[in-house]
This record gives sequence, structure tokens and C-alpha cells, in this order.
Amino acid sequence: MLLKGLHRYRDEAHDAACIRAPLHVRSCGHYIVGKPWRDKPLKKHFMELFWCVRGVGNFGYRGKVFRLLPNTVFFYLPGDFHDITTHTAPFEYDWLTLDGDNLENTISQFGITRKIMPAGRCPAELFDHLENHLRDYTPRGEYLAGATAYQILSLAFAGTDPGNSLFEQFRERVKIHFSDPDLSVASLAREVGVHRTTLFRTVRAASGMTPQEYICTCRVQEALSLIRDSSWSFKEIAAETGFRNQNYFAKIIRRRFARNPSWLRAHPG
Repeated sequence: MLLKGLHRYRDEAHDAACIRAPLHVRSCGHYIVGKPWRDKPLKKHFMELFWCVRGVGNFGYRGKVFRLLPNTVFFYLPGDFHDITTHTAPFEYDWLTLDGDNLENTISQFGITRKIMPAGRCPAELFDHLENHLRDYTPRGEYLAGATAYQILSLAFAGTDPGNSLFEQFRERVKIHFSDPDLSVASLAREVGVHRTTLFRTVRAASGMTPQEYICTCRVQEALSLIRDSSWSFKEIAAETGFRNQNYFAKIIRRRFARNPSWLRAHPG
């Protein structure tokens, strides 16, 4: 039984606002359903994102069932047979559908697959904005709908806000102290009160980098801004960004960009 539904579909045959956008929003909606409930099983030729608010839903695909929990997302890909049922009621979720010339590349670059992903709180306000844009029957509404859908998609992959997590504590301390050449993984681990192995694993899981690589990346990015936007000498930049000497600074820059600092200053683009 459908308890509540809200959706907006583009009428592509008659909608003058339809544009050749790289990512095109077909529809979006908000469902609150009871139990038993089953969406009409259909094969669909577009991508669909589902973001759970509360309850639990079952998403079937080729004999496998994916269980969508609150604060998680699931995708059906173009050509998939959609089979959705309620597991725990009320099952509430937001959804959107996408196609467009760049959809295949978007799926590839984001690494979108059929799996349940933790994503944090559903951005209900963005889904509301998306609905409003789809009700704007102008090219501007179409462009804004695409931008909002891309923001929702990006948030789904950004995951939960780390807040006051261990990684966030680490990140904040690096931001404050990166200019100190004595900053080290050991000193940071002591400051946040954990073993350096714990810090290593946490930072690696959150950023894909080791703590030392993260520190170095922070220093390099700050140095790059100063190389391009200031008249400071390279010795001054090295000292300001935590490198012990100018030679080591130049070595790291060449390793990262395959160019020396002088070349980067001469070619700021």
C-alpha cells in the first residue's frame, strides 16, 4: 500500500525545457510506504538513486536482495529490472532518475555499482529543490535540476560528515601546524591521545593516504598557492610551509609535478 508519494516526471515529448545536458534529470520523488507493498516490477533504461530516510526496503536484482537501511543509498543501473518491496514499515525514501549523454561516464568515474552504501542523512532539502527545479519548465530549470542532482550524487559518495571524529581532529591539527617542520605522525598521535598505528589506519581509511602523505600534501598545496600567487622567495615559501630547507622543498615539488618551482611560477595556469 502506497501511503504517500510525491513525484515529478519530465514530459520529454512536449517539454521545451529539455536540453542536451550531459546529465539529465528525468524524475524525482519521495515515498512513504507501508507493508505489504511492492513497487511495480519493471525494466528501466536509466539510472536511479534511492536514499533511505527510515524503515527498511528490499531491492532485488537477479536473485540477490539488497537491504536499504536508513542513511544508506542504493543504485539501479540502466537496463536493470527494478523489484522493490517493504521489509520494515513505514519505509520512507527519496529517489531520483538520471540519463543523458554523459551518464555512462558518470557511472564509471564515480564507480557506481549495485551495492548498499553508507551516505549519512538524506539531504531532503536538496530533493525539495530538485522537485522545484523540475517544476520550472524552462531551460534554466533544467540546468538547475542537473546541478542539484549532481550535488546529491556527490553527497552520496562523500559519506557521513566526520564531525569530531579522530580523522577530523587529525585534519584540524595538520591545518594549524603544517608549517612546523617538526610536525610528525608520532607527535600528532600523542596530541589526539591514540597509538600511532590507530592514527595511521584511521587516516588511511578516511583519505586514502598515510598520515605523512596527508601532511606532505597539505604542505605542497599551500606551497603551490604561494609559488603562483606571491612574490616570496622559494626559501621563504619552504620555511612557511614546513619544509626544512629549500633543496628538500624543490625535490618534493619536482616529485609531485615533474617540474621545478621556477617553472610553476612562470606557468601559473
